[in-house]
Amino acid sequence: MAANEQAPTTRKPFDRVADSPISWIVLGAALGLGLGVSSWAPLLVGIGLVAWGGNMLRHDPKQKLEDLRVLGGPAFLLGWVAGFVIRGVTGID
Repeated sequence: MAANEQAPTTRKPFDRVADSPISWIVLGAALGLGLGVSSWAPLLVGIGLVAWGGNMLRHDPKQKLEDLRVLGGPAFLLGWVAGFVIRGVTGID
């Protein structure tokens, strides 16, 4: 194996889900649809962003992070905003 090649790694099913921005946007949208903009929402959004940061920290810092796992945090916020906009437009109470 050449010096610049990386050894192939096997990813666990949890890693595939946790690193996917789709799972983070679904989680954010569920939070936005469920709570909207309430007094609990900032706390839960903060917890979600800390969870995303923890997901980033559990990876080896020597790995290249310029892939989809970096999009998890912004996707979570986008999903939350889209969720509470949909909640407001449809009048869900």
